This record gives sequence, C-alpha cells and structure tokens, in this order.
Amino acid sequence: MKTRRITKDDIDIAVSKIAHHSARIDNYVFITTEPVNQEVTEYAAGMYEKIDGIEVAILDCTSFLRHFLHLFYRVRMHFLESYLAT
Repeated sequence: MKTRRITKDDIDIAVSKIAHHSARIDNYVFITTEPVNQEVTEYAAGMYEKIDGIEVAILDCTSFLRHFLHLFYRVRMHFLESYLAT
C-alpha cells in the first residue's frame, strides 16, 4: 500500500521485480490512498502482454475494500462453517 499516487515509474520498478523473481507471479497489485490516474491505469494494463500475462492492477483504498468485501461475501459460508467446525 502506498500513501501517494502510483506513477509509471512505480510500475516499471514492479515489472523489474517481477522479471527477477524466481517464483511464478500471476498478479501484482498496487493499493493507494490517492486517486488513480487513468493514464497510469492504462499503462499498467499494457504490461500484461509484455510480462507474460501477469496482471498489474492499481486500486484505490475504496476499490480494494469493495473487492475484498465481495470476495468475503462469496466465501463467507465456507469460512463460517470451517470456523464453527473447530
């Protein structure tokens, strides 16, 4: 999570990290407290083809929470059943 805007330089640094990482990475997600610039979002999306189908996503805090809560909603019964079984 960053407390500043995500820039193209941040994305380039992430791509460099991905290139030097030995394990398979499927997604690289930035979460920021600042609004997301559309140009930077498009730049990140353009990396998909350049780095072997690895998605680089940028989410502001609200979008991240919305995504997280949706995920939790989908798995909540499994989570609760597992929790109650222990």
